[in-house]
Amino acid sequence: MSDTPNGPGWWQASDGRWYPPDAHPNATASPEARAEAEAGGKGRRTGLIVGGAVVATLIVLCGLGAVLAGGEPEADEPEEASSISSTTETTADTEPPTTTAAPTTEAPTTTTTTTTTAPPAPPPTVYEGSGDSVLEINNEEAVVVTLTHSGGSNFAVWALDSGLNQQDLLVNEVGPYREHRSPRLSRIRNSLPEISADGAWKAIVIPLPALPEQSGAMSGTGDEVLYYTGSTSVSQVSHDGSSSFAVHTYGVDSGAVDLVINEIGPYSGSVVIEGPSLIEVSADGSWSIQPG
Repeated sequence: MSDTPNGPGWWQASDGRWYPPDAHPNATASPEARAEAEAGGKGRRTGLIVGGAVVATLIVLCGLGAVLAGGEPEADEPEEASSISSTTETTADTEPPTTTAAPTTEAPTTTTTTTTTAPPAPPPTVYEGSGDSVLEINNEEAVVVTLTHSGGSNFAVWALDSGLNQQDLLVNEVGPYREHRSPRLSRIRNSLPEISADGAWKAIVIPLPALPEQSGAMSGTGDEVLYYTGSTSVSQVSHDGSSSFAVHTYGVDSGAVDLVINEIGPYSGSVVIEGPSLIEVSADGSWSIQPG
């Protein structure tokens, strides 16, 4: 390109400038240039074809070798997992995970009540014999004695003191005698009861804790001993028999002995009954005691 022609074949374009002959749009390449260009193109295509044939041959040979070596080609093994553990750090912008505490149930409060059980009462002591005899009863506490006689003649029981002197006539009956329970014997510590009998007899000594407790209305027929645990009160007493009717009280705490009733035949009245006490009833009929 120039402002002036520089030799034969130069041509002027529409822009007013001069160009060489080979730059003209209608210019044709020389036979030598075309031959050189064709030779270069064939060489490049031949190289590509030969290269592609070699690669294809290698792929076929590799596949054939794998089949001859032992069947199907093995699949690519996965990459071995990384053994590096990751640790998540909590930053100021990341909220820590929320932990919900499991509900707790408080164990119920157990209240233990200690119950004091009284020791069992000692069992009654039984004495048996026939004819006259003297018994030694060591009673540190109050007891009740039940006397039984099966003879046909006189049956008498005396309480003796420490000098062996007759102190109290507990029983004086003729013939068979049953279930007279006398606390008068129990009021004499280390008593020596003297028994006069013509037949077989039995004496049962009952400790006070073994007796049934009475605190309300009491009734019965004939002789009886009651363990009254109520308070001292005015009591209504009745008797429908025709013979002797006597009521003695023996204070369990005070030790006082009191003849509150001594009548013949039917009786109805009010008397003071100490409590707690042993109540000895001597009767030939039905009777009742109603504390106020």
